[in-house]
Amino acid sequence: MKLTTLRVENFKCVDDSTPFETDQITCLLGKNEAGKSALLEALYKLNPFEDDKGDFELEEFPRRRVSTYRERKDQKEHANVLTTTWTLEAADREAVTALYGPEALHVDDKGRSFVVFTKGYDNVLKPSVVVDDAGVARHYLETSRLSPDEQAPLREAASIRELIQALDQDTKRGPNHQTLLATLQKTFPSGDAATAIGLFLKERLPVFLYFREYDKLPGRVSLQDYKNRKAKNTLEKGHKIFAALLELANSSPEDIEVIEKLERLTMELEAVQARLSDEIFEYWSQNKHLSVKFSCDQGRDKEPPPFNAGMVFTTRIWNDRHRASVLLDQRSSGFLWFFSFLVWFSQVEELERSHLLDGGRLLKTTDFTRKPESDIEDMLGWPLYAALVNGALGLPSHLALPATNPGTHTRVVKAVEEILCTLPPGFPEFDHYQPVGYLHALPEDQAQKLPGFAEAADLFEALFRRLNELIASPDSPSAVAASG
Repeated sequence: MKLTTLRVENFKCVDDSTPFETDQITCLLGKNEAGKSALLEALYKLNPFEDDKGDFELEEFPRRRVSTYRERKDQKEHANVLTTTWTLEAADREAVTALYGPEALHVDDKGRSFVVFTKGYDNVLKPSVVVDDAGVARHYLETSRLSPDEQAPLREAASIRELIQALDQDTKRGPNHQTLLATLQKTFPSGDAATAIGLFLKERLPVFLYFREYDKLPGRVSLQDYKNRKAKNTLEKGHKIFAALLELANSSPEDIEVIEKLERLTMELEAVQARLSDEIFEYWSQNKHLSVKFSCDQGRDKEPPPFNAGMVFTTRIWNDRHRASVLLDQRSSGFLWFFSFLVWFSQVEELERSHLLDGGRLLKTTDFTRKPESDIEDMLGWPLYAALVNGALGLPSHLALPATNPGTHTRVVKAVEEILCTLPPGFPEFDHYQPVGYLHALPEDQAQKLPGFAEAADLFEALFRRLNELIASPDSPSAVAASG
């Protein structure tokens, strides 16, 4: 869905913006203190990426009217702040149609359907959508197991509520009637189609990311200063962006100070360097010669505090054309903001992917391996995967991976990579396809004799059993057998 109209009222310096249209790109123009930032802050609270940033507080109500409003609030009259109108896109309409029928949504003369979301100082997100209640009732009746004769006396129902009442009051209802009634009561607990469809669309509401001009990644970060601030809960947004950068490298500020992990960290950071450099080239069209370089070194005595002691993490921007680099802070304000936004948004994308896995309709390897995090290789387990790697790379016994994981990583692939990077020159470079190819080429009787094969087979059997349950569930359009 796309935001098409916005109205903000009763928030900070904004008494009432009145409704105004938004488009793919919307530019707000106004003098200082005119309320541009207030509009964006209010909109962010509609459905923020940071869950703890979504509440409207009494302190944000316009000061000159707050005493009057406080009296209203005591009487449970909560002022509204946001009124947003969204145009449903094809995917939204198809999702509604699949569940509630082709007549569910009201369509205007231009073929559009809308949903309105409001939110105020009660901090309740309220959807409102115009639906054809009778059309929804017809859909559920016509797609039920009732025969045409059984449907006939129920066709007079002009809404879901009336259809539920008619079924509930039918003393002669049979099993098919009871099934339909149970479905309607579960799908429409309030007895209202508009409420149910509104709540369904609420789950599809886009999440907002609000990134301000002063949210910038520092060019240098003292790890000791970072730890001190974290302990005192005084981290600034720049420090949080720094932590987000390290999370992209599967690390943390605390990990950097562990010397044994520095080489590993360097490898991970180089991967992030390449990723961010590619995105700079894609979006920062002003200069195609830039790339990012990270380093972590001991602080120097003559540097100003806090960079004169402990480990200091540095971000530099390399200009290939000039063959020189500068600290990130020394680039233009626009570039600094843009780069910081790339880091923050990249982490948001990673987190959103992980949130998707918690929806109950996707299978996660962690559900079967019982680990906090795992890859598909963890389904094989260390003994089997180690045997496959040894066979695929032809490792001699004195260099072969042992039967138990000796690495610092619990994830099988990460542990294998950590060990194999210490192999002497001359051995093939490891990649994820070699063990799979080796297993595929093994005769079945030999594969079954590998250590850990039976345990891995049991895990995959459980995975496919769960997959079949999901596919064959009532919410799924069809049932497809899966075996392994």
